[in-house]
Amino acid sequence: MNKMRTLLDGIADAFKGSTTGTGLDTVSGAPVRALVAESLLDADKTPATTKDVAEALETVTGHAPDELEMLDAELFLLDFDWLQ
Repeated sequence: MNKMRTLLDGIADAFKGSTTGTGLDTVSGAPVRALVAESLLDADKTPATTKDVAEALETVTGHAPDELEMLDAELFLLDFDWLQ
């Protein structure tokens, strides 16, 4: 019985701080670099060129990427050997 109460208390705690009452606002969004990697993978552009990364970043963010965004995305892709 204690295990069931602990489980239900844990679920209730997840919804307590929710502004919408659904608990969905506690889910954080994926980082931009992960969305870029997913976009490149879906487009079958791995390993990607710098131009591919810039285009994917622009598609994901809606603006031309700056130097920091490019660096972050390229370092992330290098971890998977997905950058030429």
